[in-house]
Amino acid sequence: MNTSEKKITPEAFSAIQAEIMRMTAIEIRPEKAYMIEQRLEELAVKYAGGDFLAFSDHLRKTRDQVVLDEVIGAITTNETSFFRDGHPFSCFQEKIIPRLATEARAKKAKAPQTSPAIQIWSAASSTGQEPYSIAMMIWDYLEAHRGTGVEPKDFFIRATDISSRVLEKAKGGVYQNFEMNRGLSEERKAKFFTPENGGWRLREDIRQMVQFQRVNLAELVPPSQVYDVIFCRNVLIYFNEETRMRILDRMRRALVPGGILFLGSSENTYHIDHLFRRESSGTSFVYYPV
Repeated sequence: MNTSEKKITPEAFSAIQAEIMRMTAIEIRPEKAYMIEQRLEELAVKYAGGDFLAFSDHLRKTRDQVVLDEVIGAITTNETSFFRDGHPFSCFQEKIIPRLATEARAKKAKAPQTSPAIQIWSAASSTGQEPYSIAMMIWDYLEAHRGTGVEPKDFFIRATDISSRVLEKAKGGVYQNFEMNRGLSEERKAKFFTPENGGWRLREDIRQMVQFQRVNLAELVPPSQVYDVIFCRNVLIYFNEETRMRILDRMRRALVPGGILFLGSSENTYHIDHLFRRESSGTSFVYYPV
């Protein structure tokens, strides 16, 4: 197959662009056509002999989740690391966890709890570093405050992503050296991980604090439960404004009164959802539904 046969045409790009929007609501701008060609070339060859237009038709007709997961895995960015960006996690550790522990005690004192008292959602959790970072911080806090009536089982972390491939890796809780060296201190590495086959496996009790689930944030699905804290960091930037409005509206409705939303450093709710109030917390910003 020569280069001209493999090159994506404007017509083929528009067709694939539409299918990606339908599947994920991710907006791929025309100047990113080269990226689509590079990332989907192997799948176009596999399913349509390298013909991108025929491949777009295949995507439109197929209901095979394996094929859809392959495309999603190829075009989504799974950039992540433990304690990414630092300051939001410092805010969570120093200011939010003590508040959540107090709320957990109050709920348990008021009535027996049939489910964990504190619910946290890590949206677009990729290969698991964010929710596991949250779990490690909670564990550290509770360990330092033993005898206060709050336990790890009082916290539930729901971690979601659109890619089944990254969720499978996240569930395993095994990371390679280059992943461990991004944001993870030597102290936490020694405390929470054990060597395994050239990699590092997270402790079982920390993994049990997190439940992973495949969720497409852009789908118009009402919240199935409410959360005390939602982390939705560095994902809204991939959507157009209409989709960002839908996602923020859904998350606002999914927060308890006084609940907290964390966004990425380059993201905010301005001109999108005026029903959030932004507050400064050190070098971080947190958002509250109003």
